[in-house]
Amino acid sequence: MDNIQKISGINVITGIICGILSAMFSYGTLGIKNEVIASILGIVVAYCIGRWCMNKFSEDIESSRDYFGKGIFPFAVGWFLIWVLCLSYAKFLPFM
Repeated sequence: MDNIQKISGINVITGIICGILSAMFSYGTLGIKNEVIASILGIVVAYCIGRWCMNKFSEDIESSRDYFGKGIFPFAVGWFLIWVLCLSYAKFLPFM
């Protein structure tokens, strides 16, 4: 598997997990109902995963602009997609 695919896969999977946690914070499942915390959670996770990927796969990422298309965009798509879907169908999900 190519390193670019690994970077995108890591970011998509992390974005999906972060989207579920953000939806739980937004819906109040974890005891706190706050969309600001959910947003900050996603930004912090994206930054931490980005730094880790830039250190681990430094030979394949030339700049932070290059990383935007390979890592941040897949993370953001997975995060927002799952966050919105979980909030829309919260009464049908057992963990919400």
